[in-house]
This record gives sequence, C-alpha cells and structure tokens, in this order.
Amino acid sequence: MHIAEGWAVPRSRSIFHARWAICFALLLAAFDATQAAAAEQVLNKMCQVMTEEEADPEISVEYLGKKVLLCCPKCKRLFSENPAKFIDKLPQFQTPTTAATTTASTTLSQAPEKAPDPKPAASEGRLTRFLGKLHPAVVHFPIALLLCAAFVEVLSLLTRQPRFADASRVMVWLGVGGALAASLLGLAAGAHAEHTGELALVLDRHRWLGISTTVLAVLTLILRESAARRPDGGKWLWGYRIVLFASAALVGLTGHLGGALVYGLDHYRW
Repeated sequence: MHIAEGWAVPRSRSIFHARWAICFALLLAAFDATQAAAAEQVLNKMCQVMTEEEADPEISVEYLGKKVLLCCPKCKRLFSENPAKFIDKLPQFQTPTTAATTTASTTLSQAPEKAPDPKPAASEGRLTRFLGKLHPAVVHFPIALLLCAAFVEVLSLLTRQPRFADASRVMVWLGVGGALAASLLGLAAGAHAEHTGELALVLDRHRWLGISTTVLAVLTLILRESAARRPDGGKWLWGYRIVLFASAALVGLTGHLGGALVYGLDHYRW
C-alpha cells in the first residue's frame, strides 16, 4: 500500500508534465504553420520584370517553393530564364528584418543633400514606353497592306486588268505610311525591352529587319510612282514588282521574329 502510494505521486506528475509538453508542442507547430501560411500569402503586387505594370493573379511561376506573380506570358518566360535577376525585391523572398534593412538602406542611398528634379527624365521615359505599347497595334497595317499589294500585283500580271494595278498602288501608299509609323514605334518599344539571352539576339534582328523592310517599302513606292509618271515605264514597273515581292517576303520574316519575342521561338513547333 505504501509502495503503491509512493509511486502514485511521481507517475501522476509525469503524466501531467507529458500533457503540458504535448500541448506546448502542438501550440508551437500551430504557430509555425500560421507563420508559414502567412509567409506564403505574401505576394508581389507589381510585376518584377515590367516594374510599372501590376501583376496578374492568373499568371504566376513557382520558384524555390514560392509563388511569384507576373503581368504577362512574356514576363513569365523572362523571369523563368533568369529568376535570380528579379528576386531581390520580391517580398516572398525577404524576411521582415531584411526588408526593413533594404528599405532603410535604399532610403539613405537615395537621399542626397540636393536631389535633382527627376520629372523631365521620368516623363520622357514614360512617353517612349507608352508609344512603344502602340507598336503591336500599328504594325499589323504594313504587314497586311504590303502582303496584299504583292498578291494583287500578281493578279494584275495574270489578268492584265488595270483595276488590280490601281489597287496595288493604293495599298503600297498606305503600307509605306504604316511601315514608317511602325518602325518609329518599334524603336520606342525596343528602348525599354528587357530581353536576355537568345531573345536579345532575336530583338536585334527584328529591329534591323524592320528598318530594312521600311527602306524597301519606300523604295517600292518610289519605283511605282516613277513607272506611273513615265511613258516608257516598263523597266521601272518590273523593278517595282521585284522590290515589292522582296518587301512582302521581308515583312513576313520580320513579323515572325516579332511574334517570337512574345510567344517564343518554338511557337510553331508541332
């Protein structure tokens, strides 16, 4: 009886301590899970590739077990090619201490004694960036018009009907105007492009092919008007047709490279 009573007290205490240990462990696990869930819910509101664009919740990538939001498929591909370039400012990869230190150091480094007025440079960059956004909409006109002009000129050769020749002439005029506008807007867009690796080479080729296409389109128009204004314009007319067909082929290649910048080089892979 005494032995049983003697053992009863330590045993009850050990059970009591074990229960408290289990409760403490459960609370600690719940706290860690809450912290992990809270950390997981921290998402970037702005795209880290195109830093002035808001992130789209439907477009994201997984990197180091964390979700990163981006604004478009092109930015998603650029981030995937070189994620280390963009994660420094992502809240998903910063602890509160690191974020506070980074913010403080950035504030101190960006606070000179007499800061210059950044408005002119910011306004200029904002204008060219906005004009560059119009390039995809405008570039469809010279592509369609120059290709159609070449097709209608083929009909003119086959049928010998003047209406096809007149239609081709009008399309060349409109196509040259669209090509000039598209080239200028394309240069504005390229000034703010952030392509890396293979896509940077594609951008460079797209730029120079676009300029070459515009030059050929202007030459096409000059030859066409020269043929129309000369009584013996047969040679000028054939020169116009050769340059027109070359312009149509070049505008197709340039448009393909422009599409590759958005959808990737393997877009047409079966």
